[in-house]
Amino acid sequence: MWRKRPPRIAEGSEVAIYKPRKGDGGVWTVLGQVPDSDPRDPAYDLVRVADGFRKTSRRSRLMVIGVGRSRR
Repeated sequence: MWRKRPPRIAEGSEVAIYKPRKGDGGVWTVLGQVPDSDPRDPAYDLVRVADGFRKTSRRSRLMVIGVGRSRR
């Protein structure tokens, strides 16, 4: 899919969850990286765009679908 590297996950990026489980569907916005998470597979705080539901997920389960925007 990506020729070089996948896009970086930054605060404000829009992501989807790879192989979603029940309740994981939809588009999610990244709030930030979880402190003290594994540097090889970091965890991120997410909020679902549709309803505001929050969850935490590992980098390996996320697909970037929109680039992060700075909040000004």
